Amino acid sequence: MRPITFAASAHRGPWLKRIAAGLSFLYVFGGCYSAEQIKPAELPKLNGGFSEPIARTGNTTVVAVSVARVERPDGTLTEVRGRPDVELTLRSGETLTFGAPVLSEAEDDALVLRSENRAKTRVLFSNIEKAEVTQYDGTKTVLLMTGFALAIPLITLGVLVGTAKR
Repeated sequence: MRPITFAASAHRGPWLKRIAAGLSFLYVFGGCYSAEQIKPAELPKLNGGFSEPIARTGNTTVVAVSVARVERPDGTLTEVRGRPDVELTLRSGETLTFGAPVLSEAEDDALVLRSENRAKTRVLFSNIEKAEVTQYDGTKTVLLMTGFALAIPLITLGVLVGTAKR
């Protein structure tokens, strides 16, 4: 019986690098957060949102998270947890991004927002095409991490089997 040896294949290297790059892209951008479109006039309801650790027991941390019920453009309600980032898309096509925490207030026919990454900005409601809030999504994170954890050994096994010489 001859031992199994592994040889590097020149045409497999770029293939493996593409898969690793794709998995890395999915890991960084593919999950963990979800965007929800809401009515711009609902943004002030998110002021004072929080997500703070309140207790620790061993390796477990208990986190209190605020929940605000806000209206979507179609009139249905959605729950926004914690302190979301806000992205406004204007009718001109310009996008304004406000990193959490965001403070917003309605002033007559305009929305005034400010955050850590953007100074006080006044935008007329009539100029806003859409408003989106981005929040952490624990379910997506767990599914993404599980898929990532399963994909690495399967790809490694496939490369090893594919490059084995008998």
